Amino acid sequence: MNPELAPQTDREPQTDRESAPNRSAVDLYSAPHKGIRWVLCDILLRLGNVSPEPSRERSAVLDDLDGVLYLLERHIEHEERHVHPLLARASEQVGTQLDTDHRSHEADIAALRDLARCVEDDSEHAGQQLEALYLHFSTFVAHNFEHMHTEETIAGPLLQRSFNDDQLLEAQAAILGSIGPDEMRSFMRVMLPAGRPEWREETLKHFEQLSPESSRELRSFLQPSHGK
Repeated sequence: MNPELAPQTDREPQTDRESAPNRSAVDLYSAPHKGIRWVLCDILLRLGNVSPEPSRERSAVLDDLDGVLYLLERHIEHEERHVHPLLARASEQVGTQLDTDHRSHEADIAALRDLARCVEDDSEHAGQQLEALYLHFSTFVAHNFEHMHTEETIAGPLLQRSFNDDQLLEAQAAILGSIGPDEMRSFMRVMLPAGRPEWREETLKHFEQLSPESSRELRSFLQPSHGK
């Protein structure tokens, strides 16, 4: 294995800067990836146990599938616009591999949308179409999990070694600045339930300072029945 593509297993805690004084503590990947993992698992389970017959539950999971595919498209766009230029400066090989992964994900997203339409349009073979969608989505989830692991264990530490806090915070601010209110709401809907309690509270306090009304809406995303 090329050393550049080997996982970094000695990742320092963000609070321990003495052992790595020149390493940034800014993590561009962890929070959104937790949300993506959470919602991918949710959709996969629901696709596996929903009836192929037309129903409110089937419509809901297909609608949610379309929503998560949209979020993944936007996630890819944000990474490629604001993170990959930094990766290309740090390691052309790592950046190229992640770009290649993204092209594969985009092809899968298009195929999944076609399969979802077949479930709705082909009532005679809805069971077969739903099973095909479930199997394709399961491999899509696996590929995304592997890709995000590469980003968090290889690309993330590479960025932290190659750039300082100000440079990575600038990239983070650019990502946040490119996300509109509706898109932010969609990301928060999956990120908040997936995050650790301390991160959730810190995030909610930040939004409360900006808008108490928005903070109340975000807290509703943590209710067990929300979106079900």
